[in-house]
Amino acid sequence: MRILFVEDNDGFASDLEPALRAIFGVGEIQRVADKESAAAALANDLIDLVILDLSIPPSKHSDAPDPEHGQALFHEARKLRPGTPIFILTGAEVEKFSRGLAKFGNQVRLWGDGTEVETVSFFLKEEVDELLSRVRALAEIYANMSAVAINTRGKDLGLSPVQEQMLKTFARMADGVACDVSLLSGGLSDAKVVKTTAMDRGRKPQVLCAGKLGPSEVIASEQAAYEKHARKLGIGACPTVYCAIDMGVGQNGAIFYTLTDDDTKSLFERLAADPGIGEVVVGRVRAGLQRWTEAATVDFARIADIRRRLVDDDDAAAIEAKFGIAALRKIEEKAVQASQSCIHGDLHCGNVLVKSDGDAVLIDFGDVGPGYTALDPTALELSLVFHPDAAKFGLRDNLMGNLEAWPDVEGFVRDDRLKPMITACREWAHDVAGGDQSVLASAYAYALRQLKYDTVDPAVTVAFVAKLAERLAAS
Repeated sequence: MRILFVEDNDGFASDLEPALRAIFGVGEIQRVADKESAAAALANDLIDLVILDLSIPPSKHSDAPDPEHGQALFHEARKLRPGTPIFILTGAEVEKFSRGLAKFGNQVRLWGDGTEVETVSFFLKEEVDELLSRVRALAEIYANMSAVAINTRGKDLGLSPVQEQMLKTFARMADGVACDVSLLSGGLSDAKVVKTTAMDRGRKPQVLCAGKLGPSEVIASEQAAYEKHARKLGIGACPTVYCAIDMGVGQNGAIFYTLTDDDTKSLFERLAADPGIGEVVVGRVRAGLQRWTEAATVDFARIADIRRRLVDDDDAAAIEAKFGIAALRKIEEKAVQASQSCIHGDLHCGNVLVKSDGDAVLIDFGDVGPGYTALDPTALELSLVFHPDAAKFGLRDNLMGNLEAWPDVEGFVRDDRLKPMITACREWAHDVAGGDQSVLASAYAYALRQLKYDTVDPAVTVAFVAKLAERLAAS
């Protein structure tokens, strides 16, 4: 357990710090004496407990302690480290403003333990024994979580320390002592998508989940979109939420979805082993999203509006400046007839999980919401070219050199092994788009977005964007 100890009294700190270090489960203790240094530690370091003397100086260059600096740091800690316990030290009876801080406290469950922990506690400096007792209780909970083994089968998954902590917390919530982890999708965002199983002492699986680990705002958006939109889909279209972790992990979070088949893999991985499965999976994904599609309405929309669903104006302007495509972007002024409905918004093959029987479920709902209906099938198809996992599994090799022929599906796929899947995606797109121009505009928006990333030669992508703009102008 990592403790941030904020105390400007060297004598008191030198007495308390050794006692803290002697507690089993306490690891690093970072002692600072001022608000500025403490705020930097909260922003940049992993912190599991804050012990805070309210009367501290504003910076290391000041020797004028004042309770207002500790109070300001308290609020900053609450913002940067939601759910992290804060033990407040005071040298006198709790003052009025200190009592006011108590209203910000609540009780949370941390690190997968069922015990509720106070997030704000007050201790007089002469109550050191009581403080140490509380630290011991917290350290024991933390140590139980920390003892969970991570099993990646020796593979480097690029997990950060806080991501490992969230996985261990997940395993503890499921009464596990180990956590088997593999990547489901590399992705292009800051989030990581994994398949994880909590194992008990007998190496028996307790729960199998797909987990999304990422910045707290990404996970919060995912949760909100799932509750508002994804739950309205038919049974089986998306997995149920097992748990979410958003306390005690700083500006990070995780959400875990229950899976029912240990052999669940991403569609990318399934296609690498059996390209013929793609057509069936596309049909099942399409059926799963039918409830959204059935509510679609058709109206005219500018191509800029369709692009804006995937790439905001600032990013589009930066892409335009970087690649000198101002002339191509003039096509965005054109209006096309387009179907609008709720869409997934990021429907690449990594977000389609396929069970051993070929059944499919969707994950990653952070971009779910109103949009243009053709974007989902178009993104699913084009992820076979642009997503890094398409390269990883050798799926795009025959498609890259023929990308400019994309508007003509027969000319694009030729005899490629993925032809059945690509054809199914294209038929789906045309069935729901509202018109051919809407499909072209969806591909334009998706391709423009790829210029934000470095997964495909930009010259190839720019040529593709140019071809789509040409076809849109001619139609």
